[in-house]
Amino acid sequence: MDKIINRSPIRNYKVKQPVVFAFNILLNHHLAMKNSHYSVVERCIRQNGIDNFILLPNITNVSMNIEQRADMLSARLKHISAINNNQKVHLLMHSFSGIDGRAAISMYDAQKYVSSLTTICTPHLGSRLIDNINKNPHKHQIERVDKIFEAVGLSQKNAYEFSTTNIEDFNEVAVDNPYVEYHSCGAQRKPYKVNDALRYG
Repeated sequence: MDKIINRSPIRNYKVKQPVVFAFNILLNHHLAMKNSHYSVVERCIRQNGIDNFILLPNITNVSMNIEQRADMLSARLKHISAINNNQKVHLLMHSFSGIDGRAAISMYDAQKYVSSLTTICTPHLGSRLIDNINKNPHKHQIERVDKIFEAVGLSQKNAYEFSTTNIEDFNEVAVDNPYVEYHSCGAQRKPYKVNDALRYG
């Protein structure tokens, strides 16, 4: 297998456009931690021969919604494109921020600056976690998982935007742009290994 991988022609291709890993982070977290949460991401990508790699914190607050974060992200991508000879970028985003990336492209002109969008573990069909909390508010207190939201730049205030019903409506508006390549990957864990609020049903 190693021989096949090492001989694969894809290894001979070099990414020429900037690769941007954008992530939402609350202001207080950014002041305390800067980009240290994602240093391992940067190290792994650079080890794979990506020289023009940019970590892009989309600094948010607890009251911002999808549209506000997407608008801000689009402005940041415009700046990055401008300082890189107006090249389009390959945009990487994870978790809830991937929704903001789609909104930036389809609603706030970020398609002018983005060649491809790759989302990692993004709830494109909505979040079962939010649905479970809505369905059983007394059993699943949102405060119990507040730290999860904080880690991805959200809060109790705006996490409810990611219910399956709201994201269904979002998907009707935020259609894919034909000039941007879209890729998505995800993961799952067995229900008995996770917090009760994260289980199915």
